[in-house]
Amino acid sequence: MAQTRPKIIVIGNAPRHKRWLRWLKVPLKNHNDFVNNRCHTVVRFNQCSNYNQGTGTKTNILALINNGSSAQKFLKHDSIPKAVVEQIDCVWFTRPANQNHDFLIDNNAAQPIDYSTEIIDFQGFKSKKIAYIDGEIYQHLYQKIIAQSPLHHEPSSGIAIIENILRTPDYEHFDKYLLGFSWQGWQGHHWETEKKICLAYEKQKRLTILR
Repeated sequence: MAQTRPKIIVIGNAPRHKRWLRWLKVPLKNHNDFVNNRCHTVVRFNQCSNYNQGTGTKTNILALINNGSSAQKFLKHDSIPKAVVEQIDCVWFTRPANQNHDFLIDNNAAQPIDYSTEIIDFQGFKSKKIAYIDGEIYQHLYQKIIAQSPLHHEPSSGIAIIENILRTPDYEHFDKYLLGFSWQGWQGHHWETEKKICLAYEKQKRLTILR
């Protein structure tokens, strides 16, 4: 009998319901059992806004944005669910550590400030494993995205984590899943391109997207 491969699931923050007639919310498929009992490693993002909404509760890795104004909210109390903080083994920052961003198209933009050290201290993460997105992978991903758009579009935290999981040897022998991605949100990300990238990976059988 073939040995079962471990599973890693990356859970985005998209709402786990469809809205009908503007006021009626219809829940999407419940994946609690799959996440909690069948996945070896579960990755969630930032405030984990759909935590326990058909996405289970298990969390091993918390992926956090570590630069710009979005990172500053993690320097406030109750910005991350307590249940998540208590169970995670690792904090994975979604921008390279103190990375020089000269490769960005908008050369007039100020270099983003890395708040990861402050976040680690404030949230009490010193006992956790700390990881950062690989700088070369991030730069490659950035160039891949802007090739599809004449505007400056920064990779989202979601696509940055997905790309790292697919390109680093740590998860080479894992089956990979996505859940909670709607590819919508802040206009500084090129969502349509990121969606196309993920759908292409699914077609290549490099990952499975759960709906």
